[in-house]
Amino acid sequence: LPFWHTFFTELGFEVVTSGFASLEKYQKAQNSIPSDTICFPAKLVHGHVLDLSQQGVNRIFLPYILHMPTENQGEKSPYVCPVIMGYSMVVRNFQSPEQHFPVRFETPVFHWFTEADRQRQICQYAVDHCGATKTQARQAYRQAAAAIETFRRQLVEEGEKVIARTEEAGTFAVVLAGRPYHTDPLINHDLARMFT
Repeated sequence: LPFWHTFFTELGFEVVTSGFASLEKYQKAQNSIPSDTICFPAKLVHGHVLDLSQQGVNRIFLPYILHMPTENQGEKSPYVCPVIMGYSMVVRNFQSPEQHFPVRFETPVFHWFTEADRQRQICQYAVDHCGATKTQARQAYRQAAAAIETFRRQLVEEGEKVIARTEEAGTFAVVLAGRPYHTDPLINHDLARMFT
């Protein structure tokens, strides 16, 4: 979120999010979920799209990301989870937000084998769909890239502080690793609380 929030804010948009998931959001959009066997985080996407549509936003951005540079140096696969990869198309075809609400549902296709691909494609999207000039798009991209780097650095710094406090106190810490969506309490079942 730090990248996209900064990017769109720099382009002059007011960024609205649907907040944390809830069973109520999930249940309201349950009729638009095409398969009961799809993972729970994917099912929740329908609730978030419905929530944003009902908030009256005029644009929902849910990109179709095929590849992206890996952060894990040991892994070389640039592919995104196949469910998440194309889920924007599932939402478009089964939930059809543009048919039910006055909202633009934008699902640009991105395939980032390199950081240069990422910058080029995102900037071109901003020019083609957001009314930005190339200069504005590049500036927004630079600010967004700086925001995500700051976020990652702060995350590492907070982790180092926890480790230092743990060592100082002679106790231990539990590391819960997962995907970014696992930070949502409904998805992670508030697991961290079980350790405190």
